[in-house]
Amino acid sequence: GMATLENGNVAPMLLDTDPITTMGGTTTIAVYQPGHGFTVGDTVIFNIGNFHNAVEVDSSTYVANGATSNGGFSFGVGTFEWIVPQVQTYYYVCQPHAMMAMKGIIVAGMPISQIFGCTDINACNYDSIATDDDGSCLYSQQYYDCYGNCINDIDNNGVCDELDIYGCMDISACNYNSSATISDTSCIYPIPLYDCFGNCWDDIDNDGICDALEISGCTDTLANNYYPSATDDDGSCDFSVAVCSVPDGLNTYNVVHTRATFNFNSTGADYYKIRVKENGGAWQVITQLGTATGTPGGNTKTKYFLTSDASYEWQVRAWCIDGSVSGWSSSAFFNTLPDCPNADNLYASDIEAEWAVLNWDAPTTTVAGVNYYLARIQEDGASAWNIVTPANGGTDNFKLKGQLIPGATYNFEVRTWCNTGDANNPTDPYYKSDWGGSGLLTTIPCPIQTFNLSTTNVNATTQFFGADFIADGTTPYDHFTLRFREVGATAWQFRSITAAHIAAGGRNVGGLTTGATYEWGIRTFCGTGSTWKSPWASGPDFTAGSSSKLAGSVTALEVYPNPSDDIFNIGFVSEEAQTINVKVVNMIGEEIYFESLSNFKGVYDNAIDLSDNSKGVYFLEITTNNRILNNKLIIQ
Repeated sequence: GMATLENGNVAPMLLDTDPITTMGGTTTIAVYQPGHGFTVGDTVIFNIGNFHNAVEVDSSTYVANGATSNGGFSFGVGTFEWIVPQVQTYYYVCQPHAMMAMKGIIVAGMPISQIFGCTDINACNYDSIATDDDGSCLYSQQYYDCYGNCINDIDNNGVCDELDIYGCMDISACNYNSSATISDTSCIYPIPLYDCFGNCWDDIDNDGICDALEISGCTDTLANNYYPSATDDDGSCDFSVAVCSVPDGLNTYNVVHTRATFNFNSTGADYYKIRVKENGGAWQVITQLGTATGTPGGNTKTKYFLTSDASYEWQVRAWCIDGSVSGWSSSAFFNTLPDCPNADNLYASDIEAEWAVLNWDAPTTTVAGVNYYLARIQEDGASAWNIVTPANGGTDNFKLKGQLIPGATYNFEVRTWCNTGDANNPTDPYYKSDWGGSGLLTTIPCPIQTFNLSTTNVNATTQFFGADFIADGTTPYDHFTLRFREVGATAWQFRSITAAHIAAGGRNVGGLTTGATYEWGIRTFCGTGSTWKSPWASGPDFTAGSSSKLAGSVTALEVYPNPSDDIFNIGFVSEEAQTINVKVVNMIGEEIYFESLSNFKGVYDNAIDLSDNSKGVYFLEITTNNRILNNKLIIQ
């Protein structure tokens, strides 16, 4: 139940509640403490819920959590009004729950005389003895105290921090802000010789160029001595007919094995022609720079398809707009670099089923060493190449390549980029060898080396996982891993299979869920790491805790001839009616033959033709409801 107070015109309000937890939930009873303004004549409203009441008791009964009434007020379920009759402390309890301290106190006093004034403690004229607010409260202006001082003024500039304006306070700046109270770094000043609007302070001829920046010279574009940088014409223009000048200043740069760039001083001619010859050879005019239409020619040209490691001579000649032609210039000479030699002795190492390291030897006859390498690899017979970049910016002379196909043959090549030895052009993307090297590798599959997988119940939560561990004669196993999970689960659990487990023909695994059905398998690893691995060999599903017999339902397995180049005769006996799957897989787990026998019992005898498959090792898998039989097939 809950008691509330209605005091004059004040709406009922809950004061100082003390929650008490009972078997039925949480119940709140109002506890009225002194100082809340209860006076004689006030009305207390009791709102009492089901299973509760409010009965007045004396103080000793209240303290003892008793329930005996003192003859005062007593209210049951419902809403009741009670007028405080006199100055007194009144005690009451909820009788059904008194022992749980569900009780309350009402302290009543005489009315206090009214004193009008400002009762807001935050006001500047707050009156601590006022009992009734008369609307006279006065407040300070925002950001100021009652005495007109800034509450926050960290820089003591007389302007409150909240009212500070940041800006440029330098009156000589272009963006001076007269309203700013704090100077920042935003001031912008005019460029020397100019005002804030970009106008010259001194420009006597009003040409928009400041007097101090004027350049004297010939400004007529038709003059022989036209000066493009001149701003004031000084009368020096020369219009005499000039002889077409021979270009000079010939130089050659960015020279590699089959390319060079020619440069010379332009004479302002209409166009130019360059001729070049390999020492001892004939001149070859390689280009025309500019056009015979008055468009000035350039003075730089790059020539490709030169002979590597050769000496060259070149000259340039000018054709002028008036039709005159200069003589050929003095010769300039340069030598092309020798070919960038490619890496050699390509070979593969650390070959696994899906990984191999591509290796090569650095060339020994470079001009200034190797800049970097690229390698490319393709499956034998494919048309597309896969480009791979060695580590350390391509400077390593090996590359670990993954995502290969087990049992596939690959070709790989290398291309070398050489340093030029030229301090001005130390590396050049054009200075490279051709692709080459003809590396060859065949990945080595890791064959399945677990046969006749079976499982046996040990106890309600432990199962023995067994197999025949038979090492391959060419690629023997290094270790094995067992995986298992409940059917329908997504995550596998893994266990290692040690040499002791192999010797024992398998291992126990505990902690299984009794009655749950599990799927499982074993994987062969042919290296010490985790990358060189076979496909998973799956064992028959089993139910943990089941004692049913798991072996012996298929017997007398025969395979002949083996090896064979085409036909394999397969025979066995099914001792009970059951579903049997017969399949053949290759070294990487791909299925090449499948046959399903439903409710089969008796003798199975069938010839399987594998003549369309390549030579190599394959695996026969015969799967029943509770066992898998394996046998190695060799196509020769």
